[in-house]
Amino acid sequence: MMVTVHTINNLTPSQLKRLGEIWLAGNQQAHHFIPSEYWEKNQAALLAALPDAEVTVAVDDQGRILGFAGMQGNELAGLFVDQASRQRGVGTALIRYLQQHHRRITLHVYVKNQPAYQFYAQQQFTTIARQVDDATGEAELTMQWVG
Repeated sequence: MMVTVHTINNLTPSQLKRLGEIWLAGNQQAHHFIPSEYWEKNQAALLAALPDAEVTVAVDDQGRILGFAGMQGNELAGLFVDQASRQRGVGTALIRYLQQHHRRITLHVYVKNQPAYQFYAQQQFTTIARQVDDATGEAELTMQWVG
């Protein structure tokens, strides 16, 4: 599968809809320890915030969005890959692109989301803090990569 990664400056309504679908499904699948309703309630806030974020997408050779990353400054607010495209290098391609365009990246990952923690550790992120997410009450780690 050929994957191309680039940043989108002006999201179209259909792109925004696709990102919202990937975000909701990804959160519900990766964060089974948080009620699904939490993510459903917060989807509108995500859709409102995305146009102001630095959105980087991974697309296939037909231009279909397979995954995306949202950056706010040097903070990776989220990285999500469509379920059918996971374990195929899409997330790695997104992170490598971001690492080429940022000197430092900080992110938060839930302690219970071990697959994501392992992924970020493989991408040279290190844990710099541990705290509790006020919104969910879940333990989370702050991880950082410095290039």
